[in-house]
Amino acid sequence: NFWRGAALRRLKRHEEALVALDVAHGLGLARPELQFERAVALLKLGKPAEALVELDLTLRLYPLDFEAYVWRGEAKRALGMHHAALKDLNEPALSSPDRATPIWLWALFNRALVKAALGDRAGLEADFNAIPAHVREHLRRKTGQEDMVELLKAGLELSRGFRREEYKQAIWMS
Repeated sequence: NFWRGAALRRLKRHEEALVALDVAHGLGLARPELQFERAVALLKLGKPAEALVELDLTLRLYPLDFEAYVWRGEAKRALGMHHAALKDLNEPALSSPDRATPIWLWALFNRALVKAALGDRAGLEADFNAIPAHVREHLRRKTGQEDMVELLKAGLELSRGFRREEYKQAIWMS
């Protein structure tokens, strides 16, 4: 049921994903990935406060999961907790040894949106321009938008939650 829930989440069938993940939990599965998958599904269902509880648990169980920090930063951004979101997003955005990793990329997307919400135009532009040019151009072609904030929001939506493995980037960029 865990893998079924994870697959359903990636298909944007978030309510069904939660049901499958709850069954896995009920069967005694206790691992950070379960809380993580639940959190992302909850966030995509517009329940950032509930997602934040799950992400806090994920990070207590596995404090080195940079992707969980990015998602927690996204949940905090959705809740208007901008300074707390920056704290979560700065770690993966600044410490990634390979700046081409997907986790680094999504930290930049979210951090740029936080900076926009805080009125930090220079920070927004710096993070936006740090996103690889081919990704920015893809978003412009896909959406017809030029506004940085709209492009960042569209990128988060188009990613469909495929944020960990670099090879999956081709899925949403197709």
